[in-house]
Amino acid sequence: MLLIKIIAQLLFLYAILLQSSLSLENANYIGSNQCKQCHIQEFSDWQGSHHDWAMKPATPEFVLGDFSGL
Repeated sequence: MLLIKIIAQLLFLYAILLQSSLSLENANYIGSNQCKQCHIQEFSDWQGSHHDWAMKPATPEFVLGDFSGL
């Protein structure tokens, strides 16, 4: 009986993981401004942080280092 319960729980977890991975395939990034609407303080703390800068595209506008000699 215990083995049946364990198998049932594993199948349940597998179904959840499978559903989660399938739903992420069609996920689109909606931008940080969407987060700002409900998470004002968190957005304010994040904006300008190292994590914020790490999410910027690697373009001359945002890359601050001089990599010309590499």
